[in-house]
Amino acid sequence: TSSQRAGTKVAPSLVRFTAHVPAFHIVEVDTCLHIPFTHVRFLSENKTTSHIPTCTSPIDIPGCSVSCDSNEIMSYLSTLQDDVTDTYQFWLFFAFLSLSWIGMAVVVSLGDTICFELLGTEPQKYGKQRLWGAVGWGMCSLLAGFLVDHFSSSALNKNYTPVFYLMLAILLFDTFVSSKIKNVQTSVSPNIFKDVFKLLTEARVLAFLFWCVGVGLCTAVVWQYLFWYLENLAMAQGCDHSNWIKTLQGILMTVQCLGGELPFFFLSGWFLRKLGHVNSMTLVLLSFSVRFYLYSLLTDPWWAIPIEVLNGLSFGLFWPCMASYANIVASPGTEATVQGLVGAVFEGVGVSLGSLLGGWIFDVWGGRETFVIFAVLSFIMAMLHIVFHYLLKMKAQYGLEDDIKASDLDLALSTKL
Repeated sequence: TSSQRAGTKVAPSLVRFTAHVPAFHIVEVDTCLHIPFTHVRFLSENKTTSHIPTCTSPIDIPGCSVSCDSNEIMSYLSTLQDDVTDTYQFWLFFAFLSLSWIGMAVVVSLGDTICFELLGTEPQKYGKQRLWGAVGWGMCSLLAGFLVDHFSSSALNKNYTPVFYLMLAILLFDTFVSSKIKNVQTSVSPNIFKDVFKLLTEARVLAFLFWCVGVGLCTAVVWQYLFWYLENLAMAQGCDHSNWIKTLQGILMTVQCLGGELPFFFLSGWFLRKLGHVNSMTLVLLSFSVRFYLYSLLTDPWWAIPIEVLNGLSFGLFWPCMASYANIVASPGTEATVQGLVGAVFEGVGVSLGSLLGGWIFDVWGGRETFVIFAVLSFIMAMLHIVFHYLLKMKAQYGLEDDIKASDLDLALSTKL
């Protein structure tokens, strides 16, 4: 502990000492922590002396920094007591975050449309294009996590400045590459809204959109609360785990992308031909159920690493399935609009609801219970998806016929359960 003491006749000096205080002796009064010292140990160049502190008069301490092995105490000291919504920094962060999500939503939707347009008659190669996003995400996540931990002063006070410089460099490079893409839309629908509205009246499309919402609910829990949950587990393990928690999170993202997403993106065309889109949709929900249940069993955050391989099914198979299905059902000339609609349903509805619902459950019941609840919820959604498509098959309400050949689309829209 370092304490700066100043008096009326004594020049300011830096007093360094160590003191060991049991956590149960610390008392909270209003917004202050009262830490009683029974004895302190002063450090000098030649020797160490121990004293019992006595205060005959009030001491003015203009500055005091505390470092201890109790994550609970350090978390309290680093937490603002005021409402953050009253600060301008919060609203600036909120505005910038909203703009970034708007931009990302537009780029992702249009990017998928451009990709299918460039692939032409070979849409089965979409996964082989999309996998490079997983490569970039995985590599940069590992690098960013290491940089944050390396440039941070402590386990609790993380310095995220290197990430912003890294992001700026990547965005400049991405802008240059994007400017070189030549895209020509081969067809334009004369009545886009009418064609899209017609799609929304078909049961198979509505089932697809509800599936997107369900996957969005599950995805939100992973995106928003997995790292928070792991940080809580790390704090319970002690400072040794907290010091490198960002590096661990970077490793997890790398395993998610390179160990999970990359192979499934590469093999997505084969999976969709063999299983069909409908069965693949069910498999995605079931993978979330298994993944959430395994999270709920964790006691050491490092054991989350092998679980992240399941991200190959829950995202690496999900995204090509969603994008290719949307491209198949879209009428000629409406591809960009349908991709935008699907993206809005997935992130705007599913992820938003999942973030809100997951946050409430996380706050009320805790992280472990949150993952148990969503494990059950995703399993129920998978069963409902099977039943719903079975009923649609029985009533012959599919808009696309069952006899579509793989050679016609290169991605068979299988309706067999």
